[in-house]
Amino acid sequence: MHAHRRLRGAELNEDALATGESDLALVMQIMRFAPAGNITGLPAISMPSGTGEHGLPVGLMAMGRAFEEGLLLKLADALGRELSAPRAKQRFELLAP
Repeated sequence: MHAHRRLRGAELNEDALATGESDLALVMQIMRFAPAGNITGLPAISMPSGTGEHGLPVGLMAMGRAFEEGLLLKLADALGRELSAPRAKQRFELLAP
């Protein structure tokens, strides 16, 4: 069995959404595997997996081997059925109308 590590997302200051502020070092640590998938063309999927303690959405990203898109879709479907992830209690309009 493989050991899995849990990484916690960056904490946001109250005005972070308005100012665009984030903890870049932590974001880079969390996202360190994403460029490998982008460069190599490996399939990946992002799935909602619930909400955090403040009602904001939390997600899970999985990356597969080449040409295993079907396996990732099955994983996303199974996770969706298992978690029945509720919609976020808090929503933010990030793009200006």
